[in-house]
Amino acid sequence: MDENMMNADVREGIHPFAQQNIDKYFSEKEKKIVNVFKRYWYVTKAEKIKIGASDYKYMLIKSPAYLTNLFNITAEIIVIFSNYANFEPRTLDAYDNVKSRLELGRVENLCGVLVSNDDSIEECIKLYNSDKETRTIVPFSYEEICSNREDSYLFRNKFQKYFYKRDLFSFDDALKTDLYFFGRAQLVMDLINRHLAGQNSGLFGLRKTGKTSIIFDVKRKIRLKDALGVFVSCQNPGMSTGSWVDSMYYVVSCIYEEVGFDKKDINKEEFNNLTATDILLREINRIYIEKNRTILLMFDEVEHITYGKGADEKWGKGLESVFFWKAIRSAYQMQNSRFTYCIVGTNPMCIEYATIEHIDNPIFCGVTPLYIPGFEVNQTRSMVRKLGRIMGLKFDETLYAKMTEEYGGHPFLIRHICSYIANKYPQRPVQIDRIKYEKCKKEFNNTQGKYFDMLLEVLQEFYPIEYEMLGYLAAGDMETFEYFATEDYALVQHLIGYGIIREIDGNFDFQMDVIRDYIIKKENISKKLKTKEEKWSHLCSERGRFEIDLRKMVKQVLLFGFMSQGGEQDAKEYVISKIYNDKDSKRKYLSYSFGELFEPKKSNIYLKSLTTLIMGQWNMFSPFMGNIQQEDFLHMMRILNIEGRFDAHAKIPCDEDMIIFDAAIRRLGEILNKYNLLIE
Repeated sequence: MDENMMNADVREGIHPFAQQNIDKYFSEKEKKIVNVFKRYWYVTKAEKIKIGASDYKYMLIKSPAYLTNLFNITAEIIVIFSNYANFEPRTLDAYDNVKSRLELGRVENLCGVLVSNDDSIEECIKLYNSDKETRTIVPFSYEEICSNREDSYLFRNKFQKYFYKRDLFSFDDALKTDLYFFGRAQLVMDLINRHLAGQNSGLFGLRKTGKTSIIFDVKRKIRLKDALGVFVSCQNPGMSTGSWVDSMYYVVSCIYEEVGFDKKDINKEEFNNLTATDILLREINRIYIEKNRTILLMFDEVEHITYGKGADEKWGKGLESVFFWKAIRSAYQMQNSRFTYCIVGTNPMCIEYATIEHIDNPIFCGVTPLYIPGFEVNQTRSMVRKLGRIMGLKFDETLYAKMTEEYGGHPFLIRHICSYIANKYPQRPVQIDRIKYEKCKKEFNNTQGKYFDMLLEVLQEFYPIEYEMLGYLAAGDMETFEYFATEDYALVQHLIGYGIIREIDGNFDFQMDVIRDYIIKKENISKKLKTKEEKWSHLCSERGRFEIDLRKMVKQVLLFGFMSQGGEQDAKEYVISKIYNDKDSKRKYLSYSFGELFEPKKSNIYLKSLTTLIMGQWNMFSPFMGNIQQEDFLHMMRILNIEGRFDAHAKIPCDEDMIIFDAAIRRLGEILNKYNLLIE
C-alpha cells in the first residue's frame, strides 16, 4: 500500500481524550491555538510534562491526505508548547522526552513543531536549524497563531519555508546523533557483540563510508549493554605526536572523559616506559569495579599512528607504533575481558605488516578486518526517502535500486547525488523521475570528480597494484586482471572488501559503475599493446622518462644531504667513489663539478648507478619512499633495468612481462611524485 494512503481517512479535528487533557492542562491562549490547529490537522494526543524545573505541554498531530501529499509525512508530529517569554535551547530537549514516552515509530523523528510565547522565536530557531545534524523545527509564536484570522495557508507556508530550504543530504562530517544515521544497525550490533564476547575488532573502509559515524552509534548503544565505548582520535596531537607513553596517557584521558571523571586527577608524571601499561589496567579495573562496566577502546583514524603512514617521524618511520600496540595487547591479555579494542581506519596496513624495522608487529593479524559494506536497496530507499520527503523531493521507486547499483551502495555518494538533484529543483514539492535523475547523474559524474578521487586515493597511496588492476578491469582486460587475482588473491580481497568490485561465480565486475567510468576517463584507458613494436616503444619511453626524472631527484637530494655534512665536494666524492672503480675514471671525474657528473653527455650515470647511489644513502632518500622498503625498491629497479630491457635485446615481452613492468614503474613513480610534492 502507498504510505500516503495510510492517511487517506484522516480528517481535521481532535480525539476526545486529547480534548479532555487540553481542557485540563492548557491555558486559555493555548486552547485557542489548539482550535486553530484542529481546523487543519487531526489532534491525536495531548499531555503536560515536566523536564527539570520547567513545565511544558505537547500534542500530537496527524496530517489529512492533502497535507500528507504535500509534505510526505505519514507519522504523527510532536507539537511542543513553551509558555516562557524567553526561549531557552533546553526547550528542545522536550522532543526526545516526549518521543521516549511513545511507542517506537509512532512519531516523525526528523521534524517537530514549536509554539512559543517568545515573539522572536523564529530568529532563535533559525540559528538552531543552521546546524545540519538537528531535526527540522517549524516555529510559531503564540501571538502569530492567535492573531491569524485570514491566512488559511499559515501552516502550509511555514512548513514549506522550513522543510524545503534545508539540504538534509549534504552531510560531510561524521554524524554524532542518530537522527540522520541510516543502514548500519547490524554492523553496530556486530561490533558491540564482539566486545561483549571479549573479542577485538578492526573496522575499515574507503573515505566517507561512515566509519566515525558508526563509532558514535556504538558509543550510544553500547551503554545499554553495561559497557562504555571510548572514542580515541588518533589524529589528536596528544595521540600522534608524542611518544607511545604520551599516547597511553591520552588514552586514559579519553577514558576519564567518557566516564565523567576529572582529568585533573590523572598524574602524567606517573607515566613512563615501565608503568604506562599498568596504569591503563588499573583504571580499567577501577571503572569495572566502581561502575560495573566494561570498556571498548575505539581507535579512530589509525593511519596517524601507523608505520609508513604517520606524519610524525617517531610513528611513521620509527618504532613508536610497535611499543604502543605491544602495550595495548599486553594489557588486553592481562585483564579478564574488562576491555577490548577496535582499530578503525581507511586501510588495514597496521595489521598487515608482519615486522616493522625487523621487529615483530604486535598486532599482525591480531584482528580480522571488517570492511564496511555498501547499502542494500532497502537501506538506500530508507535514507533517500526519509530525507527527501522532508525536503519536498519524492523519488520514483525504481530509482532506489538504480542509485544502489550505480554508486555501489556508497551512502556518501548517494547522499551527494541526491543533494545535487535537490539543488537543481528548488521549486518543490517535485517528483524526481528517471529522466530528471539521469540528467542530474550525468552532470554530477562529469563535474564532481573530487568525490571519486577521494575514494580512490586510499588505493593509489597504499595499494597501487590493486589500483592498476582496476584499470585492467575497467578496460575489459579480464585476462590480465585474473592473472593478478590468481597469483595473489589478497589483491582482490582489498578491492572486494572496499566494495569497489564484486565476485560472482568466479567472475569479477565493478560494484560501483560510476568508479569504472571515472577510471576509464581519468586514466585515458585505451587498447592493449599488441605488436612488438608497440611494446618496445612503451618500455623504452616509460623507462627513459623515469630515468631522466630520477637522475634529477638523486642529484638534488644528494646535494642537499651533503650540504649539512661537508658540502658539494663531499657529495661529488661520494658519487665518484660509488660509481667508478678504476683510477683513470676517478681522476677524470674529479675534475668535473658535481652538476657535470649528472649530465648524460659528460658522464655515465645510468639506472643501475642511480640505484647504487640511493642504496648507499638510504636515509637521505627514505622521506620520499613512503611505504616502499629497500628490498622492494631493489626488486622494482631490477625489473626496469634488467628484466624489462626487452627492447635492448630484441626480445618480445609477453603480456605478463608488460604487467609486471607497468606495475613496477607506476610504484616507483610514487617516489618522484612525493619528492615533487615535498620540494614545492
